[in-house]
Amino acid sequence: MEGGGVGVEAQATVWSHILSLVDSFVLKCAIKLDVIDIIHRRGRPVPASELAASLPVPCASPSALRRIMRYLSHMRLIAIQYPDGGDEAEELYALTPASRFLLKKEEKSLVPFALMQTDEEMLEPLHALELCLGGEPAYKKVKGGSVWERASRDAAFNELFNRAMACNTALVADGMVEGCRAALAGVRSLVDVGGGTGTAARAIAAAFPHLRCVVFDLPHVVDSMQKRPGLEYVGGDMFASVPHADAVLLKSVLHDWSDEECLRILKRCKEALPGKGGKLIIVDIVVDDEREHEFARARMATDMLMMVYTGGRERTKKEWNQLVLGAGFASCKIKPIMAMEQMIEAST
Repeated sequence: MEGGGVGVEAQATVWSHILSLVDSFVLKCAIKLDVIDIIHRRGRPVPASELAASLPVPCASPSALRRIMRYLSHMRLIAIQYPDGGDEAEELYALTPASRFLLKKEEKSLVPFALMQTDEEMLEPLHALELCLGGEPAYKKVKGGSVWERASRDAAFNELFNRAMACNTALVADGMVEGCRAALAGVRSLVDVGGGTGTAARAIAAAFPHLRCVVFDLPHVVDSMQKRPGLEYVGGDMFASVPHADAVLLKSVLHDWSDEECLRILKRCKEALPGKGGKLIIVDIVVDDEREHEFARARMATDMLMMVYTGGRERTKKEWNQLVLGAGFASCKIKPIMAMEQMIEAST
């Protein structure tokens, strides 16, 4: 048996994991109560009583609000201040560097992703994670169909899903644009395969105005999205064919699929590119044994989510190389960008 200090540390580790689900729901509560945006709109630290009076629901329990805010402070999503330097004074609540990613109207807000991930539709399959050992995603076994099928017939879920994907793309857009400058030199056209609402294509079109940019996704996705000037929109099936272009972008697409399905997608992409000099740009997560990396836990968590929801996976550098070269591309280069994802470049 482990001794004193080590045993306590081990207990603390297990308790932390058992209770970590509370983080997600306190965060969801903060979003529903609008607390981050209220503090932001004030432009200064907000007293507890003022925050309570500003909430979208009546606050009959100041104690409950203080406890929620205390937990958010522990999560480093808000900061608690005491105006007179003592803990007997009324608490003031201020924002932290992480708060900016939870402002609802900010371009790089992660609120839509948080709301999707804590929606009952996405939580139920997590209770059956062990079903993934049978070879199919737990979502399909629990719900009787795929995430894509659900989105195609449920407009509300389709909007929830697309907004979550768009917010993730907006977050990575700056790093993606900067990372692909060299790859897009001399390129005249680009197709964003699985481009969703076109967030990635808009960022690229803005940075490279000479490019003809096409957003390519399933017909129900294209039909439901708001069309933006400067972009072309095409509905179709990436497993069947991809619109021709000088460059293909796959942003957070391949991690949704098995290796066999990814090879089919990549081969369709290769067919859409020029025989020589065509560019493939993949923006996706790369997982390696980097336990101390700031994104390590989030990357591993998304691997679990892919297994549960789509049957896909996050891949190591070696696996990405095998996949890209196995599809017939001439080269494969992986480089970090300022995001949880990395950039994988290949050419024909």
